[in-house]
Amino acid sequence: MRARLVALLLSLACLCANADQPVPALKQRVTDLTATLDASQSAALDAQLAALEAEKGAQVAVLIVASTGADSIEAYATRVFEQWKLGRKGVDDGILLLVAKDDRALRIEVGYGLEGAVTDVQAARIIRERITPAFREGDFFGGIQAGTDALSGLVRGEPLPEPSAREPQPDTINLFSLCLFFAQFFIVPALVKRIPRPWARQHSGRRYFSCIGLVTVATLIYCLATGTALDLLLFFTLTAGFISLFVFIFILAPLSTWKVSSGSSSSSGYSSSSDSSSSSSSSGGGFSGGGGSSGGGGASGRW
Repeated sequence: MRARLVALLLSLACLCANADQPVPALKQRVTDLTATLDASQSAALDAQLAALEAEKGAQVAVLIVASTGADSIEAYATRVFEQWKLGRKGVDDGILLLVAKDDRALRIEVGYGLEGAVTDVQAARIIRERITPAFREGDFFGGIQAGTDALSGLVRGEPLPEPSAREPQPDTINLFSLCLFFAQFFIVPALVKRIPRPWARQHSGRRYFSCIGLVTVATLIYCLATGTALDLLLFFTLTAGFISLFVFIFILAPLSTWKVSSGSSSSSGYSSSSDSSSSSSSSGGGFSGGGGSSGGGGASGRW
């Protein structure tokens, strides 16, 4: 009985040892799971890599883990690169600097688009001459800083496609957006009031919702063109409230109580709908991969 229990425990230990090391979620350019770097050091590296991405479009990320587990440093780097998708889609200009601290191993994984700029020979030289000497002295920040400096220099010398001209939109709503949004509340009622009265009694609902549809489609096209998340969120919030309000007016409320005339006071119901435009927070920021892939190039080393 005791022998079976020991064998079972040994089997469980082997399974745990052979389990794949999980890949952390990508939230920033420098991911340190070992608390090797302090906050100021991580911020300095992140700022350097962000400036490189703004200048050249290439994405360089640093990952520090305690161990790669049952995976080799090369296999784990490939898994990380595939999950993080560093670099721009179609350009594949991503680089991963992976450090497995307890394993005393590191690797520079290079995307397809940068294999001409950062060759396997150059990656091995950076590891051998710039990174591992500092690591042997216990200076992990100095080694990573030297490595990212060397990689940044090689990337800057490579003719890459220009970064996207569109910068991240600020979490604000511009004036033109607001004009389009509130056109649904003021322009459409004004158009309905100008409909001849006999015709309006019979077809005002159809004309009203036709105008709503035109303004809504124009607003949606504009929001999609600007690509601002907050504009889109406000658009759908206001439109939902707007449609709900007039469904109530035309379906639930008696039609006879809504008189369309130049002296009608019904427009007061429209202005109240503007209260539905509550401000909303934008989606959280952070760093994410651009859809690139690894070419399997790079180099590994130990210290």
